[in-house]
Amino acid sequence: MAMRRRKERAAGILAATMVTCVTLAIAQVRRPVDRPGAVETVRDSRLIGAHVVRFINTLELDYRLAHGTFADWNELYQSGAIGAAERRSPDATGLALGPGREVVPGWSLAIVVSRDGQSYQMSLRNVDDKQCRFSFFSDPSGLIYQGNVMACPGV
Repeated sequence: MAMRRRKERAAGILAATMVTCVTLAIAQVRRPVDRPGAVETVRDSRLIGAHVVRFINTLELDYRLAHGTFADWNELYQSGAIGAAERRSPDATGLALGPGREVVPGWSLAIVVSRDGQSYQMSLRNVDDKQCRFSFFSDPSGLIYQGNVMACPGV
């Protein structure tokens, strides 16, 4: 009888721990903002931008491994690589990437692929930031750079 109670107690503690972990994990998942294109703060917006660039770098690497070359955004988007990469990448959580130049609300993407397909340069510009035009940049190195226009206050 005592052994059974210990097992029930251990199972209860394990179940409570699992519920707590799942609840915490769900709380960390980004929820879409009510107004399309809006973000709660500049920090949230920049986090979204950084996640998009990191995820696109992953897509480019996957595409190159599969096809031998890097691709522009239209090729990446139409290739079906996004769905596969979303299942493996924490950076894709809640991004809802779109096919146009504005890949996520408020962010405009440009990818230039070299003629031989062995290199690319990417920029992701915050279209809502009219004063500083905050942007991220990356290439096959996977390093992500950030910047503003020189006339931005505080630069």
